[in-house]
Amino acid sequence: MSAVAGAMAGLAIFSSLFNTRKVNQQMYRQQLQIIGDTKSAYVGIENAQKGVAEKTGIALTQTEFKTLKDSAKNVATKASRNTAGISALYSYANFLQQKSFTKGSIIKAGEDEIFNYGEQAKAKFAAAKSGWNQAEAKKIGTFEAILLAASAGAQGYSVGKSI
Repeated sequence: MSAVAGAMAGLAIFSSLFNTRKVNQQMYRQQLQIIGDTKSAYVGIENAQKGVAEKTGIALTQTEFKTLKDSAKNVATKASRNTAGISALYSYANFLQQKSFTKGSIIKAGEDEIFNYGEQAKAKFAAAKSGWNQAEAKKIGTFEAILLAASAGAQGYSVGKSI
């Protein structure tokens, strides 16, 4: 074995192992980035869901105040007109029905919005899982690294022997 061929083989092996390490580190950094991006997206989605819950609560409170105000006006109007009986009862029942419908609409809109954020979270998880798996597939395992290094060493030895 000539010194040049041995040196070329050693250099090729070292280069192959160094490249393997570089690829694996790059894929590891990519996976860490995926984790960070996913966590950031989840925090954003969670904050958006809390915002929806808060917005829904405020809307329900405002609706409650409005309905109490409207109810008081209705009672005052009936009292000033000296109206009582069935028409007042019908008016109050209609008022309660409208109040329930309004509250239901507000709650349904809030639930739909929160559900949509949940769907965004699922999609983000699926994308993160896919990215993670792609990076994992690009990593070079120990056995593969040994084979690549041996092959590179053989090629380096062959080139060095022909010099």
